[in-house]
Amino acid sequence: MSVCCWNEKTSGRDTRRAGAAQSAPEKLSGEAIAGVSSRTPRLVSLRLLRDLYLMDLVQITLFPGISAELKLNAEEQLLARLAQLPLGQKITLARRGPARVAGALLAEGHAQVVSIVLDNPYLTEAQS
Repeated sequence: MSVCCWNEKTSGRDTRRAGAAQSAPEKLSGEAIAGVSSRTPRLVSLRLLRDLYLMDLVQITLFPGISAELKLNAEEQLLARLAQLPLGQKITLARRGPARVAGALLAEGHAQVVSIVLDNPYLTEAQS
C-alpha cells in the first residue's frame, strides 16, 4: 500500500511505501483496478480515472468486473489522450488496447500502427 501526499517544503510529490517493497508496475495496476472496483462509489471512480496512467486505463477497459459506464469513460480518456501520444505508445495500444481505441488508431492511418492494429484480438469488423 502506498501513501502519497504533497510535500510543500520540497514542492514535489512525496511517496512513501508502507509494508514490504513490491514492484511498482504490478502494484500500481492492482491499485488502479481496486480503485475503480464495484465497491467504490461511482463518482469517486470517475474522478480516479482521470489520474490513471495510460496502461492502467487499458487494463480497466479490459477487466471483466468493471461496470460498462466506467469502461466507456476509460475508453474516452484513452481516446482523448491519443493525439498527444508518441509513436511507441500508440504501437503498444495497437497491440493491447480495446476495440474502440484500436479502431481510432486504424483511422489515423499511420503505416507502422495499422499493420499492428489489424492483429489486435479485440478488433472486430465493426471498428475497422
